[in-house]
Amino acid sequence: MEWMENIVGIVGIIAVFTWLALIIYRDHKEKKLLIEKGLYKPKTPTEVLEEAAPAVELGVLLAGLILACTGAALLIGFYWAEVPRLWFIGGLVPGAIGIALLISYIIIRKK
Repeated sequence: MEWMENIVGIVGIIAVFTWLALIIYRDHKEKKLLIEKGLYKPKTPTEVLEEAAPAVELGVLLAGLILACTGAALLIGFYWAEVPRLWFIGGLVPGAIGIALLISYIIIRKK
């Protein structure tokens, strides 16, 4: 029965890559038609960055919150579980990364 599990995984991976290829192909065809009609105007790098800025800000905020909360949860969990010695590092590392991402979010927002 193990071969069945392997087949399901392989089919899933193939389906995901096929779906991505179809999306890329559709986008390519759309741009090709716009170029043929003379309606295609490529975006400048500045326009691309301006469009992506809100998504980047949100991504940094979400990643920071997730890591900070994960770090806090690990700190509390390891403290109550009374794991000897290195319990603090298990929560401190993701917590510190989360706090760094939150600080970077604040810096991005000020610009």
